[in-house]
Amino acid sequence: MVADNINHNGACLQMNTGEQAFSRPSLGSWLLYGLGSENQDLPGYVVISPAQPAQGAPLWSSSFLPAAFQGTLVADLKNPIANLTAASGSRDQQRKQLDALKRLNELHRQSRSEDTQLSARIAAFELAFRMQREPRSVRRGA
Repeated sequence: MVADNINHNGACLQMNTGEQAFSRPSLGSWLLYGLGSENQDLPGYVVISPAQPAQGAPLWSSSFLPAAFQGTLVADLKNPIANLTAASGSRDQQRKQLDALKRLNELHRQSRSEDTQLSARIAAFELAFRMQREPRSVRRGA
């Protein structure tokens, strides 16, 4: 790859977004936006970086695309999915809690204009629940 910028931070940003200054979505965000994801139970765009890059989150940002297309950082390769098991209670109890939280979040969202960060956060709760379920079913062979 070739960059116009001899500065490492600017060159990394150009490599990931096509621009030397933060203004465009990352390549991963564009791919997720355009192609979607085959698995709705796992993040569509994962960024693996055990050490925080100098430029940080702008390297995997969704910029002006909806926040749901931002990359999900995996920093701990030994434990890539933090909080995989529910803190307490049964799966049914957790489902009821998430449904109640979703209703509250929807009420909160109705009083605001479309906020993609809020929408992405609400969707992240559901994704987290599905991610807790997915690895268990893989281990059991389901």
